[in-house]
Amino acid sequence: MVMPTRDLDVHRATVARLHDVGWSRFDQVTLRDITFGLAQGERVAISGPEGSGKTTLLRLLGALSTPTGGSAVVLGTRTDGVSSPALLALRSRIGFIHQTFHHSPQETAAEVVEHVTARAGAHTALQVAAWLERVGMAHRGDEEFAELETEERIRVVIARTMASGPELVLADDPARELPGLQRRGVNRLLFDLCEEEGLTLVSAVRDIDSVPGSATRLVGLSSGTIVLDEAL
Repeated sequence: MVMPTRDLDVHRATVARLHDVGWSRFDQVTLRDITFGLAQGERVAISGPEGSGKTTLLRLLGALSTPTGGSAVVLGTRTDGVSSPALLALRSRIGFIHQTFHHSPQETAAEVVEHVTARAGAHTALQVAAWLERVGMAHRGDEEFAELETEERIRVVIARTMASGPELVLADDPARELPGLQRRGVNRLLFDLCEEEGLTLVSAVRDIDSVPGSATRLVGLSSGTIVLDEAL
């Protein structure tokens, strides 16, 4: 049974709204009849089995894909039918943490973060040091990114994303391959940082046990439809 979508908090600005959204490619339907609203400051965990549509939903929210049915409005921009420059401008306002990370092998952890602080016009050295400290990586800033452990790389990418000054943070379960305790620790770090910064977050999680206490909402997907949507 499909669960009704939870109403948005009328006292908070709407960050995203998907209405009757579907997404398919060739004969494969990944999402169907998705109606989903996201309010400013929410921290949403999305759970569901492999192939349930979590990544596709995040790509729609990040304007990396556009609906094949229905409509999607993200940060005030309707994503279907808009120009490529408008989509690029929208994506620049969103921090997306993918499952895999691509950086130059010679870049240090600090340099990975430095690129986005420079683009944001921040005081680069101070910002880099501050964000590495907040993710527990201050002592590894001079190490090459490629030489870091998996959990350390994820922490650096979280710092990079937060330092870019996003209006919306999306995470495609970047800690999925970590052991349980480490996975829960990384998820808790991401959700806690977004809470501290007042940022809106939608993050896929491997299972319900990986949902941290600072999450405000849990959405469950199954076979491309929302089957659970509840406040935490």
